[in-house]
Amino acid sequence: MLAGFIAETISPGDYYSREDLIPQKVVYDGFQEVANVNASISGLVTKYRNPYQHNMNKKVNDYLYNATVNQIADYWTSAWRAGGNKTGLLVARGTKISHKAEVIYFAGGG
Repeated sequence: MLAGFIAETISPGDYYSREDLIPQKVVYDGFQEVANVNASISGLVTKYRNPYQHNMNKKVNDYLYNATVNQIADYWTSAWRAGGNKTGLLVARGTKISHKAEVIYFAGGG
């Protein structure tokens, strides 16, 4: 539910296929704590939604998708920490996440 809310806050729209929405890769921008949800949501609307609303250009969609994935990671991690939990190690800023299909085999079978 949180991921859907963040995605709709940043880039509400009508997407018709996976190719319209999902870029080849997302670059992680590092963790930024979300301390004030109201201010953060307002900032997302100002930075992403208002200037890009109804712009279906592929480069704009890729940019917004990247921003959305990073914001979702920040919100989830912040919520986890606010619940008194430790995050452990986070991936490094600049890590690229691709949608390339891979098969991973584990030692010992299947």
